[in-house]
Amino acid sequence: MSYTIELNETFTSIRDIHSIFDYIADFSTIEQWDHTVINSTKTSAGKTGLGSNFDILLKFGFSSTLMKYSISEYEAPNRLVLTGQGNGYVAIDTVTLVQDGDLVTVNWKADIIFKGALSKLAPVMQSRVVASAKKTIVGLANALNDNFPAPTLKTKTKIVDKLLLSSVYTFTKWGYSKAKKSWHPDSADITGKHIVITGSTSGIGLSAAYDLAHRKAKLTLVARNPGKAELVKNQIIETTGNINIDIKIADMSLVTDVRKLAKELLEENKGVDVLVNNAGNLFNPRQETNEGLEQSFALLLLAPYILTEALYPLLRQSQGRVINVSSGGMYTQRINPNDLESQTGQYSGSVAYAKAKRGLMICTEEWAKKWQDDGIIVNAMHPGWAETPSVINALPEFYKLTKNILRNPRQGGDTVSWLAASTQAGKVSGEFFLDREPHMSYVLRSTMESNAERALFLNKLEDYAKRQFKQTKKSPA
Repeated sequence: MSYTIELNETFTSIRDIHSIFDYIADFSTIEQWDHTVINSTKTSAGKTGLGSNFDILLKFGFSSTLMKYSISEYEAPNRLVLTGQGNGYVAIDTVTLVQDGDLVTVNWKADIIFKGALSKLAPVMQSRVVASAKKTIVGLANALNDNFPAPTLKTKTKIVDKLLLSSVYTFTKWGYSKAKKSWHPDSADITGKHIVITGSTSGIGLSAAYDLAHRKAKLTLVARNPGKAELVKNQIIETTGNINIDIKIADMSLVTDVRKLAKELLEENKGVDVLVNNAGNLFNPRQETNEGLEQSFALLLLAPYILTEALYPLLRQSQGRVINVSSGGMYTQRINPNDLESQTGQYSGSVAYAKAKRGLMICTEEWAKKWQDDGIIVNAMHPGWAETPSVINALPEFYKLTKNILRNPRQGGDTVSWLAASTQAGKVSGEFFLDREPHMSYVLRSTMESNAERALFLNKLEDYAKRQFKQTKKSPA
């Protein structure tokens, strides 16, 4: 015994037919535009195509149910058939795309076949299923239209930011889950965009690399360890099917390496659509590089400053974006232009880290103003409290206390991927983001530098960038 509900919806979109097809075929995007979907995941490796598999977790009354979808027909960019198996029902979705001038007509037919006990309930549910399907297709049309407002700093967010203890909740995995409910779809096509990511072999950087490779970007992965970099490259290719992955080897705590990296990229003369300044670590006790610089300052602040300034011609060429990975720890610190290397007082690795991130936020705001007329977008982001190797190794006590509430690397790195790709993120510059939402860059008056201090800081940073450094001893492991 079975009962079939037939659905048939059509809409038009002024958009490249290939990007529409790719967005729909990657069925892991369905949670962005289908209000009945809780979570969607691509479960098969390689490029999206015939035989690709997806797990779709659906709302079902007061509970949830899992559907396993596979692509049973794939004729890019005109026809796609997805077959889903659920508990007591089967869904066969047929999507047809037709180009007519600037317009693409999208037709979505679905046969939902209920079996067994559910077949008796299906006639009662039919009107609700049809209404829900219409709402879902409106959601898809809006996602493809991709015309959402520029992100703005909300009054409620300001209040939460100023109440530091309350804002800690937003750093956790629960904060991420809550924020996710209000996100707009991100259907931007970044096929072939050139994205440079430092610190790309673990944690936030690696997660962003997977996401952006999955979306067909061309990646340049900057890493210190050649063997690990090659392993990561091969894993990304195997998982995403994207072969456009290059490697650059550089120790980002060494000025000579950073300059060499910049020189190589400039000589290749490939425009940089996105630069992600992510490389980082937390050091205890105080350490110096073999160029004689305090490690946190060298890696977290001076390196991204030198690299970003050097790559300005390539960013301008592409009207690119810069994403600086920062930290909520910066909220507690004020920049001291006369002690950028933490030479005075008792050294704390977490304080040195936070001060460097405060400095990077100042750079973010200054670059955003300086390069506005060039069309370069510069933003910073905070990953929240994420379970990364840096946290596990450098903050063992913190990790022990918080491991049950930490985000996974993908949750922490989500805003990096979004800032790199989304049309919405390209509408603002000079902001500090957490979970795709602008937040205050200062919450304590005591951490705000004066205009004179800011100018002195920028001058000191430029002086460091102009120095000549010579390696004098073995580089730290």
